[in-house]
Amino acid sequence: MNIRGLYPKNDQSKVPYLSDLAKQTNAPFICVTESHLTPSVLDNEIAINGYEIFRSDRKDRSHGGVVIYVRKDLAVKTSVKDSNSYCDSIIIEILQLNLVLINIYRPPNCPEALFNQ
Repeated sequence: MNIRGLYPKNDQSKVPYLSDLAKQTNAPFICVTESHLTPSVLDNEIAINGYEIFRSDRKDRSHGGVVIYVRKDLAVKTSVKDSNSYCDSIIIEILQLNLVLINIYRPPNCPEALFNQ
């Protein structure tokens, strides 16, 4: 889902909303785009009980970023993340689900050449 700011200082209701959603559905994972996170936002500030956080924050520009929450009972074998100041991505492999999960955010104004890198 496009969250348009996971942890904005003026509205911190989004993490509790995702936590309630995760609890109600027992979701194995939750993918979020446009997290708008920076290194100053710690993982414990956006934590969801029972889920591990994988994130790729946008480099050198504001907004963007992607996050994947994975239920802690699922083993994640690999985690690869990338940001080129326009596109942000994270790739994980969940062994029990035999699944490679890719979360990518490409903004509408992204030059095609930067998306194809």
